[in-house]
Amino acid sequence: METFIIRRPDYGIKNFMKRTMKAAIHPASSFVEYCRQRAFVRFNNEYINFYRKKLYVGIDSTEIENEFDLVVAGSDQVWNPYSAWVSENNFLTFISNSKRASLAASFSIDNIPEDKKLLYKKYLNGIPRITVREIGAQRLIMNLCGKKVDVISDPTIIVGESFWETIMKEPKMSLPENYIVDYVLGFKTETNFIYQFASENNLEVVSLNKNSKWYVTSPAEFLYIIKHAKFVFTDSYHGTIFSIIFKKPFRNILRKDANVSMQSRFETLYSTLGIHKEFVLSHDNLLEPFDYSSISQRMKKERIRSIRIIEKNVLEM
Repeated sequence: METFIIRRPDYGIKNFMKRTMKAAIHPASSFVEYCRQRAFVRFNNEYINFYRKKLYVGIDSTEIENEFDLVVAGSDQVWNPYSAWVSENNFLTFISNSKRASLAASFSIDNIPEDKKLLYKKYLNGIPRITVREIGAQRLIMNLCGKKVDVISDPTIIVGESFWETIMKEPKMSLPENYIVDYVLGFKTETNFIYQFASENNLEVVSLNKNSKWYVTSPAEFLYIIKHAKFVFTDSYHGTIFSIIFKKPFRNILRKDANVSMQSRFETLYSTLGIHKEFVLSHDNLLEPFDYSSISQRMKKERIRSIRIIEKNVLEM
């Protein structure tokens, strides 16, 4: 199995010049971003087997066609129409229709912009075996293409806790003995509340956000930090999932990107695992114990169900 790296559609001299100018104007922050990127590259090279060529729009895909029997697209925001990374390659147009499939593909939004609907309909109709991650994505494809597709769990849930424990690594920087995690990617409207909670309960704050020393942690270190936290505050989908996988008490904070709601993926996660939305979005009773017995049972059933769907609807040729 090999993983494709898809080059951004705007890749080129213009984008390179923009990055160079940004680095010249903001050398300190650019260096931090570079260090973080290197941490991710090291992680990727250790755990992922990449295809020898990067994909770009218009690539001669003759070799790919001859080498692969199946190419799978997935999962997080792989089809988000507002993402700069999404192009026709995300819909596997570089290989024959019969060899295309998707695994827990996500739009992360509920509606396709009007000017992209025809294009998305064409792309989606070219993929014979589709599984998606959100109920909203299932509904979107039905409305756009008249095609019923299966909803499965996010791959991070499917592989389970023991898999992630083999990957996690203790950070090189020393962690506090008792800490909470602040992992809020959107506007930091909740920062004061998070720090107040930490102060009242004699806990330190490990912030994984920009302008924090922990921002440069690798994915393996990220797993360790979540696993050993006393509490997690996050608006991140995978920050939430790993909190659940490691059975950590957490609270979600609503986030919108460019005024586009991205709650569809959370809604599916809550309903699938029997998590009360009002509870995880509330700031009340934060010390109330999390009952993970029922959630863990549901997650186990979802894992089994998802694997069966993948074996039947994705892997069968």
